[in-house]
Amino acid sequence: MKIHQIINSFHLSNTYVLELSQKQVVLIDVGNSDRIKSWLISNKMEVKSVILTHEHSDHCHGLNELYKMSKFELYCSHMCALNIKNSKQNISRYIDELTTFEVEIDNIRIVNDGETLEILGQNFLFIETPGHSPGSICIVTDDKVFTGDTILNNIKTPLNLPHSSKKDYLKSIDKLKSYLNLGMTIYPGHDSPFRFKSLNELKIYG
Repeated sequence: MKIHQIINSFHLSNTYVLELSQKQVVLIDVGNSDRIKSWLISNKMEVKSVILTHEHSDHCHGLNELYKMSKFELYCSHMCALNIKNSKQNISRYIDELTTFEVEIDNIRIVNDGETLEILGQNFLFIETPGHSPGSICIVTDDKVFTGDTILNNIKTPLNLPHSSKKDYLKSIDKLKSYLNLGMTIYPGHDSPFRFKSLNELKIYG
């Protein structure tokens, strides 16, 4: 599996492109659709599936445009599926840099806590990790963990946003302890991937 990182212009959020099959990819989070579409066209790739780590606009505001290009299946938690269709819940209503939007995709596969699904021949384990947002999940595949904004690279996770919960977040971090192993690579929603060494070294909340 090859993993490509696309850094979106809005809030410098990450989109991860997972090459799992010849000329077919899975995306994790979708920020600027233009940058992603340009990469897909230049590399002659087709999007088969998109996985969302959570519902905030910097991680999903390119979905509607990208869906016009490729009718992918969208994977996310139940709360995320509800919240991306509400401009208050995806926070776009409160952000001046973005046009207020609601995701209009109905081809959504709800993932459940602890569920493992095979996508393009690769197994993905989904872990519900509410706190930063109600719909947050982390995704484990092989020795890789895609954490969205639940765990960031040497940055405390913001918990001062609408609908954030420090209480839920701490429960989620405690749950993640049983899934994280030393040497795993963490792919956060912002900044660069890094090797997991110890929970004690992570700046887990702000």
